[in-house]
Amino acid sequence: MLIEAKIVEMSKSGSRDLGIQWSANYNPDSTSYYFPNSVSIGGGSSGYMVNLPVSEPAGALNLLLGSATGSLLLDVRLQALEQNGEAKIVSEPKIVTMNNQQATIESGVEFRYKVTTTDTTDVEEDSAKLSLIVTPQVTPDNNILLNVKVEKSELDFSRQVDGYPLKITRRAETYLMVKNGETTIIGGLNQKSTTASNSAVPYLSRIPLLGALFKSQSRSSNLDDLMIFITPKVIIPGS
Repeated sequence: MLIEAKIVEMSKSGSRDLGIQWSANYNPDSTSYYFPNSVSIGGGSSGYMVNLPVSEPAGALNLLLGSATGSLLLDVRLQALEQNGEAKIVSEPKIVTMNNQQATIESGVEFRYKVTTTDTTDVEEDSAKLSLIVTPQVTPDNNILLNVKVEKSELDFSRQVDGYPLKITRRAETYLMVKNGETTIIGGLNQKSTTASNSAVPYLSRIPLLGALFKSQSRSSNLDDLMIFITPKVIIPGS
């Protein structure tokens, strides 16, 4: 019995960022008072009163408003960025086994970590891997009954406990029947994560309606989907 597997991991990610920069400058020629005789209000050393830009924006819109005398200027710059990505990692392992005998395909890394108790410190072993376990059985009508177990585990270094990354595991087990030489698909081992962040100027961003001029937003999402294509073939000796 020949078991051919194609393991496809698809990652879809997207992010959307909105940013804003605006500055104001007020500089009348003179006032009706001896002191101060002139007044100038600007955005500070950076040139912006609100500086919440987007890193490497895909597009920007500039708007400049001014008074007829030129004493008041308002410069607004709106920035936007949207990114979409898709990646595929394909592995095509093959293994030969006998009828009713388990076949295992495994790939990954092994790691060690310390476990500290009150009196001792022990070193534990674990692994992050992708494993496929298949047990085939040929039926009297020449179909093939498959017992399939799939497990994918990986380390998430963005989330740690006591300095050690979390281990994320996805696992599935199923029974299915296919014809000799046909391909079946096992899917649905997906994981979705969404993150959101906001940057804002304190207090001013809470003003109703006008608060949008004092803050920026960032949204991102990731979807990882694992699909397994399995093709069992009966090997006839001498053929």
